[in-house]
Amino acid sequence: MRVWPALLILPLSLQTGKSSDFEVWSEIDFSAQLNARWSVFFPVVARDGASLPNPQLAGAGALVSWRWTERVDLTGGYLLVSLPHAGPGFTVQAPLAAVTIFQKIGRFTLSDRNRAERLKGVPGDPFRYRNRFVVEVPTGSEAWRLFAADEVFYEFTSSAWKQNRFQVGAARTLTSKTGLELHFLERTLRQANPGSTHALGLALDVRFR
Repeated sequence: MRVWPALLILPLSLQTGKSSDFEVWSEIDFSAQLNARWSVFFPVVARDGASLPNPQLAGAGALVSWRWTERVDLTGGYLLVSLPHAGPGFTVQAPLAAVTIFQKIGRFTLSDRNRAERLKGVPGDPFRYRNRFVVEVPTGSEAWRLFAADEVFYEFTSSAWKQNRFQVGAARTLTSKTGLELHFLERTLRQANPGSTHALGLALDVRFR
């Protein structure tokens, strides 16, 4: 599973109206390893559903990651996300910074990501914190890796935990330069428009030297 920093750019999931019961979240991550410590990532994301014309969300961005130690990555970047049904010209800019800690325990790989971001373009330009914990384990054949993840969102503007996302899925390497991830996601909103949305996630990694 993509526990490395490209995971940071899963869709922003800004809630601007009643969500559909089921959605498809798709993503392509282009990445390049510059040297032993530095990497760059260019994500492209989209979200489709049955309630509104598609895409309901589309975005892209750029991230830079530095391997501080063997177990710690530092990441910074910028995302630009369009929400065409939220209103004319509704675009969100999201500068972000994150620290991801990794730990290997037997066959299990654990990661804990702490991310801060500003949502410029949303009323009030809210600042929020996201914590995402992931557990990954390879299958017996080593071809597929299974994972489970849970992420919570805290918004400092309203001093409240606004959202939770739970994921289960699998990932595998297709070639030396490509990888595939499939997952099921349940998103629960706790404040405005409370309720749950279920989504199928599809992600493709494309790596360059």
